[in-house]
Amino acid sequence: MYGTVLPEPAFTIEDKGLFPEGIAYDSKTKRFFLSSLSKFKIISIDKSGRQADFIQAHQDSMLRCVSLKIDEKSRSLWAVSNSDWGDSVISAIHIYDIDKKQLIYRFFTQKGESVVFNDIALGQDNESFVIDYEGNSIYHIIPEMNKVELLIKSDNFLSGANGMCISPDNTTLFVSTSSTGIIIIDLITRKIRTIENPLAVDINGIDGLVLYKNSLIGVMCKDETSAEPMIIRYQLNLGGNQILGATILDRKNPGFATPTNGVMVGDVFYCLAATYLQLFSLNENENDEKLGNPLIFKYRLKEK
Repeated sequence: MYGTVLPEPAFTIEDKGLFPEGIAYDSKTKRFFLSSLSKFKIISIDKSGRQADFIQAHQDSMLRCVSLKIDEKSRSLWAVSNSDWGDSVISAIHIYDIDKKQLIYRFFTQKGESVVFNDIALGQDNESFVIDYEGNSIYHIIPEMNKVELLIKSDNFLSGANGMCISPDNTTLFVSTSSTGIIIIDLITRKIRTIENPLAVDINGIDGLVLYKNSLIGVMCKDETSAEPMIIRYQLNLGGNQILGATILDRKNPGFATPTNGVMVGDVFYCLAATYLQLFSLNENENDEKLGNPLIFKYRLKEK
């Protein structure tokens, strides 16, 4: 069983127009990194709370930045970004050297390909897997080989694919979708299936998905007019293919404003709790009275 968890404020971003969607953490420098959908950049926050631009607006042709992941072994930061949606949408992957703040590799899709990259998961040997939200697909990226290839496509299973994480042994992808909830992809056989859910716990509407020990943590942000956003921890069986139970870590929190993603720092889950993305538009107005400063909450996870 999981113990009671109380949310704690971690830090506030003094930028009402940032509209962050992705968050990552580097244990070596003890810095958090946040993506900006509106300002085409990445910011960093050190352990004292100081904020700075890691990547300035439009640097290296950065687009509207959504997902971030860090590979501490290779000291690299991976960023997913997209141009404005439409017939000519372009998606991009940027990889940076964290310590040197230098671009290592970047990849752009072509106009007219109808590819919209979303969340990203990092595997072993500097490879990654990225969701194509528009194409109901997942791509496999190997930078050293300058290779981006389709891993799997499924209009049934991957419709509305959003959050994604990978097992420690690099054999399984867990993906949250709007069509079938949480699905599992075997990276060896490339077989895809829905996670077993005999208790019929709610697994729909999850944005961010994080693996922690033998559980999944989902940041659920359904249509806010019909359901309260919440953070849920799903207990898995030893095989990782079945949900044994679920615990709501937080819901009806007045500080929530379109929570999106989170990251584990040891046994503490840091969540982008207030992004105000429900107010985002291509003509964003930082003086909108409904906008507030983005908030990050933390949840100390302990097992009894």
